Amino acid sequence: MRVSSIAAAGLLSLTAGCTVPRPAPAPGAPACALPGVPLRIDLGTGSRLGAQAEAPEDPMVSILRNAAAARSAGIEALGPPQPRASHLVLSGGGQDGAFGSGFLAGLAPLPDYDVVTGVSTGALQAPLALLGNEAPPDDRRLDAADDFPADANRPGRRNIDDLVSGYSISREGSLYRSRGVAGILRKAASGDLAPLRRRIGLLITDQTLRRLAMLDPRRRGLFTLLLNWDTGDAERIDMLELARRYAGGDRHARDCFIDVMIAASSEPLGTPPVPIDDHLYVDAGLRFGVFAVNAIEAGAEAARTFRSPRAAGTASSAPVIRTDMIRNGDLTVPYSAPPRYSALDIVGRARKILVNQVYAFSMRDVLARAGDGQQVRFAFITKDEIAAGPPAKGVEFDPAYMARMLLIGRDRRGAWNEVRPS
Repeated sequence: MRVSSIAAAGLLSLTAGCTVPRPAPAPGAPACALPGVPLRIDLGTGSRLGAQAEAPEDPMVSILRNAAAARSAGIEALGPPQPRASHLVLSGGGQDGAFGSGFLAGLAPLPDYDVVTGVSTGALQAPLALLGNEAPPDDRRLDAADDFPADANRPGRRNIDDLVSGYSISREGSLYRSRGVAGILRKAASGDLAPLRRRIGLLITDQTLRRLAMLDPRRRGLFTLLLNWDTGDAERIDMLELARRYAGGDRHARDCFIDVMIAASSEPLGTPPVPIDDHLYVDAGLRFGVFAVNAIEAGAEAARTFRSPRAAGTASSAPVIRTDMIRNGDLTVPYSAPPRYSALDIVGRARKILVNQVYAFSMRDVLARAGDGQQVRFAFITKDEIAAGPPAKGVEFDPAYMARMLLIGRDRRGAWNEVRPS
């Protein structure tokens, strides 16, 4: 999400001494016991500033290694060189998630990704992106009464097409409920995501979780990043583990799955933090714009292990690991034209600059690891594409702007902004 000027006004109110009750789980709510691993900045010898240090037993490493190994036998005989394992990295960006959803739908073919990781709006995209080319489950119906497009249930659609339908809205209220200044004073948030929770519930159905649970955990991964507001740590949540719990009979695990997706979308002052067990969780975009470093480092190991000696060093050799990174947004900070200079402008602009820097660090670490049997493809919205039809001011989700971003992404037809190495 993006904090609006009304949320910035709330910041000034709060710093003036206004206090509100701390969000708490509903009475009697079962524990989620989130399957999470903290990610922290590693400033050790040889580290890059912004690199993400994880626990030694990193499942993302073994998943990509296993996926590469499973495809290694005879892969050169299958036609054009293809990667043995593929990884999709989805950034935050609020309403700009429409771009990434359209871009994925426009890929022909859409890769069957082995690992998908998401931050913020990327966390909303990730489950259906992992199921990608599969037909949606029988218990998912997207009706116009719930503000889905009229053709949402057309024959032949895929999970990735349903993701596009999720970002296709005619009114902001389908995703976000504004509370204005009153919400800031009463709950320290200018609105809430109750409509988004309902929409996610229509997309992530019983059968969706069961399909996710059927994926081989040795070769497939789905990870969402949250920020633990109490500890300050970014925590990587294993979403397939939550799906497996649900399929194993834990009916509350679906609520936990959706709680994680809502928490990933909850930006301080814009919407309330989400209480899960004994902690509050919010959008991790304050710490990382994307997260993928250990998975890419695993790719270097897989490249050394599985790259064919015959193909090594030749122009036609395929990467062992391919990482596709989508920035749901552009890479710039909007120009601030004079004479805009006030307390609200200072707060809002400072946040934009800081978030832009966080994203730059995170994405740089992914791009820097291209090579040695790995390929990174990078897509983002260009400054000109945004300038041609910027979003309306004063709203968090502009339906007309989101429709343009969906179309821009789809019309790319797989034209990446950067490919390293080319």
